[in-house]
Amino acid sequence: MRQRGLTEKRAALTEMQKKLDAQKAINEELQAKRDKLLSAKGEKTKERAFSDQLRHVKHNLAIDGKNSAG
Repeated sequence: MRQRGLTEKRAALTEMQKKLDAQKAINEELQAKRDKLLSAKGEKTKERAFSDQLRHVKHNLAIDGKNSAG
């Protein structure tokens, strides 16, 4: 009886350890993604600079269209 309870507790502990290890792996992946996003935010890549310029042009076209339509 006592042995069975101890075995169940060990199994539960092993299962919790597996879940903890899996969560640590997920946390490491998320931290790496977060760090990558934060570093990309600080530096303007050529692609991002192009996207920003394109967005600016589209915005100006939208404003220009509104002004000339009226």
